[in-house]
Amino acid sequence: MPYASLNGIKLYYEDQGTGSALVLLAGLASDSQSWAAVAHQLSKHFRVICPDNRCSGRTNSSATGFSIEQMADDTVALLNLLNINKAAILGHSMGGFIAQALTVKYPWLVEKLILEATSSFVSPRNQVLFTNMADLLEAGTDARQWFTNLFFLLFHPSFFTKKSMVEAALNLAIDYPYNPSVTAFRRQTECINRFHSAGIQTITAPTLIISGSHDLIFGHEDTEILCSKIPNTLHQQISEAGHAIHVDQFQKFVSIVRDFLL
Repeated sequence: MPYASLNGIKLYYEDQGTGSALVLLAGLASDSQSWAAVAHQLSKHFRVICPDNRCSGRTNSSATGFSIEQMADDTVALLNLLNINKAAILGHSMGGFIAQALTVKYPWLVEKLILEATSSFVSPRNQVLFTNMADLLEAGTDARQWFTNLFFLLFHPSFFTKKSMVEAALNLAIDYPYNPSVTAFRRQTECINRFHSAGIQTITAPTLIISGSHDLIFGHEDTEILCSKIPNTLHQQISEAGHAIHVDQFQKFVSIVRDFLL
């Protein structure tokens, strides 16, 4: 898959399918591969573009810190290179921050907006959480223990009932060749901890907010605040889903997204 040189970085992205463009934006430390199954299904209906954000996956790390707004600019620069002047934007968690910033700054580009398991700000509790995750990584915490702790935050309790699946997922996460470096992860956490949405009350694109019933990172209050700030928003909560809704309830998630976009 190709790279794009833009805004001082070499950005990796995946591009599959035909039709109307749909951009999938990943969360903290995640990359295009976190969307693999979703992208495969949705590419039957759309041209699906999945970039690796700054300091994640195969996109090279920034020499200095950066902002959510810069990652939104990266996404738009990629769309310009691909000659795409209109797209649906779907962002998960930190990707939802990027999607909000992009839609506010480039409203003419956004056909529809989907925000999954995200918020309009990062609470003091979550600022401590994200900083602690970076601290533990920097301290050399055992990778299996670090990812196990992460899984507790990401997935619904039912995920842990199948020990073989948990073990397989841990092995995949640990052995993934494109995990961010300690420095790259730290820069992403610093970036998201500074995020506080501005101007989202001006969003006019049809917007769908998808929340998980058991999200331990961005809970019901975060969702309610987000819904109250964006006009004409449709909210759908998915039961038996944690923060990684598109993993916990894959088929339901894909169906909801497809139906909203078609």
